[in-house]
Amino acid sequence: MTSAPPHPAAAESQAPHPAAATTLTLRHTLPDGVTLAAADGRLFLRTDTASAPLGSADPVLAEAMTRFASGLDRTAAEESLLDDPDPVLCAHRLARFNRLAGALSGLLRRHFDLGGTELIQAAPMTGAAPAAPADLADSTPIRLSRAAFLHAVGGRTVVDSAFTTSAVVLTDPRVTALLGALATAAPLARHVADQSLLPEPAARDLVRWLAAYGLVVAADEEESGGARFAEDTGVLGQWSPVDLLMHTRSRLGWQNTPYGATFRLLGEVEPQPAVRPPHTGRTVALYRPAELRLAPDEPRFSEILEARQSIRSYGPAGPTVRRLGEFLFRTARTRARFGPYPERQMPYEAADRPSPSGGGSQDLEVYVTAHRVEGLERAVYHYDAWRHVLVEVCAEAATVDAMLAAATLSKGGETPDAVLTVTSRFSRLAWKYERIAYATTLRNVGALYQTFYLVATAMGLAPCGLGGGDSALVARAIGVDPFEEGAVGDFALGSLPTGALLDAERDRATSGDPRWQGGQAPEWCQVRRTVIAAPDASGTA
Repeated sequence: MTSAPPHPAAAESQAPHPAAATTLTLRHTLPDGVTLAAADGRLFLRTDTASAPLGSADPVLAEAMTRFASGLDRTAAEESLLDDPDPVLCAHRLARFNRLAGALSGLLRRHFDLGGTELIQAAPMTGAAPAAPADLADSTPIRLSRAAFLHAVGGRTVVDSAFTTSAVVLTDPRVTALLGALATAAPLARHVADQSLLPEPAARDLVRWLAAYGLVVAADEEESGGARFAEDTGVLGQWSPVDLLMHTRSRLGWQNTPYGATFRLLGEVEPQPAVRPPHTGRTVALYRPAELRLAPDEPRFSEILEARQSIRSYGPAGPTVRRLGEFLFRTARTRARFGPYPERQMPYEAADRPSPSGGGSQDLEVYVTAHRVEGLERAVYHYDAWRHVLVEVCAEAATVDAMLAAATLSKGGETPDAVLTVTSRFSRLAWKYERIAYATTLRNVGALYQTFYLVATAMGLAPCGLGGGDSALVARAIGVDPFEEGAVGDFALGSLPTGALLDAERDRATSGDPRWQGGQAPEWCQVRRTVIAAPDASGTA
């Protein structure tokens, strides 16, 4: 089997140059599957399914543009337009070439070569690609951006950052080594001199281009403690690299990679069922309320909403398993499962619960760590939302203690009567969504938190959403691979405190506090003095 001969433009671009061994050369190519084609004196941008006109172009200009967009050095492409004896025509062609090259700049990939070997490749995703390398003096302190990270994509090493709008591929391992050395801040000249893998002129130019792409940063000024970088101060300094990456990659505007409901695994992996396969273990039947309303005189929705607050202390006795069952029924039960409906763009089974969920995925599961629940042994249980039962998954005292301790550390104060750990069956979302699967899980958690808060408030329970938890501990407790089903939320629940403790919880912010400032209708929340009330003997608030 013989290989196809190289494209003439590519071969031309790789021809030896006097300075090829020490300096970078730049060439451009269109993305795979995109070509330029000329017809009837016009130039077109074409893919397998579409064609876009770029305007008029005589055969000479069309050939120059096609070769330029296939890897020919830009200077060589421009020189091919100057062979005509008519200087006016040459000037017209050159001006038209520059306009077309500018129009394509947001599409063209850039290849930075050294002696015919590609070092890096950069493809614009959103926004304009840098027109020139960064203007860095040899004395300027530089370093790798703290937001930069390396990862493998399709067998290639990609360096990415929340601050770049181009995809930069490291096609030569010498560049990867150079980036590793840039982790420490030092003058550009020192970084260039300390590395020995690339010629100094090429290394200097490469670092300047990486700075233009936002992957290398330059110091604003020198301080007594060293160089100061803008990304470490002000607004940017308040972002962690992980948060920056998730924010920019789960929203449109920074990348042009597939986004949203692409169903990327359709036909490759079967979607998980809407209802989780049941755990094996001791089953605890739960109370199922017969009436929609909590009580004939239950508070109105607006009163419950205004009364909602976090409560971190508890009453002398914990809630009963009956009240826990009613709480779970009203907040997290599965009301129905339905689908798949391919004709509605829903080729998977969905579910319906009181709390909303992206795409009807209902990826979330609830586990209860019971500490002080009357009628329920101290253990970790899975809430089977389809059957409305608890299934014991762990009764080991040390694990139960650790689950409660982690929640107490997050919340502060007393140990909750029960801890609700929210997990996600991640592939329920990852099967359908690209780039936003985990962000959608967190949105689902937020919606469930609010449902927990409102129902707990209406039922006279003490709710408190927690800011974090121990995912590794949860994985051990429930016996599931944390990348298949992992913890994404934690919620403390208990009985309402009484007497002075209850008054203190309801009146934590009052107009008499000089550090408290009212906004819009703050008096509405005073309804909590009547809505948040300990239940009577019948179990109603």
